Amino acid sequence: MKLTSKLLIGAGVLLVGLAVVYRAVNCAPDKNLSSDAQMLQVINDGGCMDCHSSEPNLPFYANLPVAKSLIRKDIDGGYAVFDIAPLKAALENGTAPGEVDLAKTEDVIRDGSMPLAKYYLIHWGSSVTAAKKSAVLAGVRDLRAAYYPNPLASPEFANETIRPIPCKVDYDPAKAALGKVLYNDTRLSADGTISCATCHSIETAGVDNKRYSEGIDGQKGGVNAPT
Repeated sequence: MKLTSKLLIGAGVLLVGLAVVYRAVNCAPDKNLSSDAQMLQVINDGGCMDCHSSEPNLPFYANLPVAKSLIRKDIDGGYAVFDIAPLKAALENGTAPGEVDLAKTEDVIRDGSMPLAKYYLIHWGSSVTAAKKSAVLAGVRDLRAAYYPNPLASPEFANETIRPIPCKVDYDPAKAALGKVLYNDTRLSADGTISCATCHSIETAGVDNKRYSEGIDGQKGGVNAPT
């Protein structure tokens, strides 16, 4: 057998072996599990706690010269954006997860931005397959329906992150009165001339109709009031 043929056969065997291993370590959660349990399994298998936690699970190579700075950068950035520990605890304890936690999880799973390629290329079991994606999205949908129902929306929009504004909400009159005073109090500015209402007047729908908002000492802001 020629060397070329041997190399091709060897490469083929290697690729098949890698494919088998990849499928083995990327098994979807058991469909007999509850949707939140499936979601928890994907989070655990995906290594989300490795970066999105105040107590990350560091790999054995985390202190190597080159890897140390790269890993620390990913951990600092990941934790600053999303601390997933409360969501994980809620799934483990059967309690209500945060609305924002659900929205963040749904967003990165839907658009495929997590986990990062440089992570899942090393940690094969962390890849989000189509089955895992479906499991997480179903878990988010069920949890949102259970803890944050959306009766004002029609059924096809009930799972949307942005909700319709209700006609009436419960509120504390005393806190509302305090808020109104603070909103219009110029003493909150450095020279006592600017309040929230200066740029965001309720009478003008929260805008000042200027290209750039004006601050103290005639300073111009970089954006306009709606921003």
